[in-house]
Parts: sequence; C-alpha cells; structure tokens
Amino acid sequence: MDGLIIKPFQGSGGCGVLPILEDSSVPEVVENSLGEFHAKYGHRNVPFPYTICEKINPRKAVWRGNRHNYDIRIYVARQGDMLIPVGCLFRLAPQPDKGTYSKGSLIVNLSGYGGIAVERGLGLSRESLDIVRLEEEDIVKIFAASTLLMAAITRQPIDWSQRQPR
Repeated sequence: MDGLIIKPFQGSGGCGVLPILEDSSVPEVVENSLGEFHAKYGHRNVPFPYTICEKINPRKAVWRGNRHNYDIRIYVARQGDMLIPVGCLFRLAPQPDKGTYSKGSLIVNLSGYGGIAVERGLGLSRESLDIVRLEEEDIVKIFAASTLLMAAITRQPIDWSQRQPR
C-alpha cells in the first residue's frame, strides 16, 4: 500500500484531496484538507462525510508520450424499468505521473472550456482504449458492474435525514 487518499464531500477540483502517507501526521493532513475545503467553500459548508481510499499503483494511460493517471466515468440511463450503460468518459490527469504525489498528476476533474482541460476527456473509441490500455472486454465488464451497482443502489431507500446540513 502506498498510503491513503482523503477527499472531503464536495471536494471539487481536488480541493482538500490529500494523501496520508506512511510518515504523515494524520491530524496535520486532515487540518490541511479542512483548510483547503473551507478556503474554497467557506465555513458554512460541511466537508463530511469524507471519502478515504487506499492509494494504489494503477495502470497508466499513455498520452502525449507520458504516463498519466486516469479515472473512468460510466453513464447509466434508465429506460422504463431497465438500466442501460450508455457511455463512458476517460478523464486523464493534466500532469504526467512522476511517481511522487502531486495534485496535478492525481486530480482528473475536467474544468474549463478549451485546451488541455477539454482534451483530457476521452470518449469511448478504439483510440481512447489504446491510450488507457484497456480492451473492449474490459469495458464490457465495467459496464456490467456499473449497471449492477446502480441497480443495487436504486433499489435501496436512502435515509436523507442523516445528511449534514449545508
């Protein structure tokens, strides 16, 4: 394990997203994360619940001659009583992965209206699959898993009374 990544609720654009590495002071990292969050959203907004996940060494996309981290957004639509995967978007980090933590190499949000911010969003195509080093079979499995997950989520009632006020 390379450490943990923490992300506040509504941590858009990497705001408050920080690593907790083996030699990190957890209280200091959390305070820095909260500081970033409150600097962007103010003190009236609540950063909880936090997402905490293990940092992994994922397969890298090869884009413009460099290795980039990326994520995949899967879009699932409802048609009548059926859920159907309708597409995906590969979002590449703006900076190449150099093996050390940097927000620019980890954060994949797409903001802006032109240039690299838009160019890093790749729709599903043979070319994009080559860039992210996936096969069609991988996407079929991801679509199936996403649709099953969405089906499970939508069948469960959500108790919104447990949400923190904004």
